[in-house]
Amino acid sequence: MKSATAGREWRGTKAFVPLLLALIAVLSLPLARAQEAPNSIQELREGGLLLRVEGADAATWFDLEPLLKDQLTLSGNTSPSEPLADDLAFFTRQFYLRTGWPKAEVHWELQADAIFLRITPGYQIRVGDITWSGDLILSEEELRKFLLRLSLEKEGADKQHPVWVDSELQDGAGFVQRRVRAEGFLQATVVMQMAPEPKADGFRDISVLIKAGPRFTYGAVQLTGAPTELELLMLVETRKVPGTPFSEASVQNIERRLTSIANDRGYLQATTASHYVLGRQGGTVDVGLAVHPGPRVRIARVTPHPDFSRGSKRVLSAGFRSVEGEYYSSEELDLNFRRVLDTGIFARLDMNPIILPNDSGEVAYADLRLTGEETQPKTLGFEIGFDSFLGALAGITYRNANFRDTGDSLAAELRWSSAGPLGSIKLTDPAIFNTQFGASVQLSV
Repeated sequence: MKSATAGREWRGTKAFVPLLLALIAVLSLPLARAQEAPNSIQELREGGLLLRVEGADAATWFDLEPLLKDQLTLSGNTSPSEPLADDLAFFTRQFYLRTGWPKAEVHWELQADAIFLRITPGYQIRVGDITWSGDLILSEEELRKFLLRLSLEKEGADKQHPVWVDSELQDGAGFVQRRVRAEGFLQATVVMQMAPEPKADGFRDISVLIKAGPRFTYGAVQLTGAPTELELLMLVETRKVPGTPFSEASVQNIERRLTSIANDRGYLQATTASHYVLGRQGGTVDVGLAVHPGPRVRIARVTPHPDFSRGSKRVLSAGFRSVEGEYYSSEELDLNFRRVLDTGIFARLDMNPIILPNDSGEVAYADLRLTGEETQPKTLGFEIGFDSFLGALAGITYRNANFRDTGDSLAAELRWSSAGPLGSIKLTDPAIFNTQFGASVQLSV
């Protein structure tokens, strides 16, 4: 719809009539768009296929188009077919269901040169009022966050009245139940009732009933099987548990923490098992934790990936040589890991101990396999600026993180200002004589 205003006349009715027409045009534009949008036809061409879609407004089409484009690309079809049309209609309806249009219908037909989808979206539903009843162990605000977690995590979601998606709300009720059980109410149930129909404003209300049941808390916790040198560390974890809410998930977390303590100190095959008996009426639960450490692992050798360059292999072998023959220790390895990364040769570095076959049962050995990727070794930079004291500034910098594939780094810089030129060149060997020690020499002018 086009509108134009010829000239400004401020006398009589000549100025009023064009102004009135323009105002009517502006006010009627949203209504015209609303009436035309459902019947507008969007077109998408991909891989020789033409898809026509009727019934999707501009905002919906912005999100729907990439989904349909991916489906056309993945299909590999070059001509319209019934299976492809049926798939496109299915994914389109699923899209509408996920975005709060439970009554959406999508029909398809094959045209001479295209696939045609006709969308009847129905009406969009949003979450209305939420009424909580029963045993409210947690605040209503926290319970609401768990119930609407999947809906609120969506980009651009309405925090007060998110889009209604049945499956997301059912999952949310499960999140609420698990959250209540985490407080020690292991028999808690959550019943969610949805209003039969949305209200006139499109909001659909929810009522949630929580039945907590008896509460369980930790009683005595007994630790067995811990290696002598790790027993105190593990007891620190278990002594802070009694009196806290009991749940199966929290028991599993304790098992993981104890196993992690053992793993970090070389017991790479360690496992932790728990034993407890639950009563029906709640109360305290005594827990037994049995650690099965297995043999303590020594590092036999460090093996860099064969695809690493000669210089990077030299740096890795020297940087991790001190751990060969020693017990595996994540603390020591992390220190070596950071030193090697500081050389600037590696963009990413991963350590993976590979346990070797062993029949003794006392001490196991593992190769420490190093993988990852190297950085772009050569960088060249330019700079230009102005300083109130030195005036105009200009400079050039060069760095080679793996000079001549030796693992050494070469850095050079040259700067000019009104005070004159200033430059330096620096050669650094991060593994001098193939040790963990580094050395550098610098010349400045």
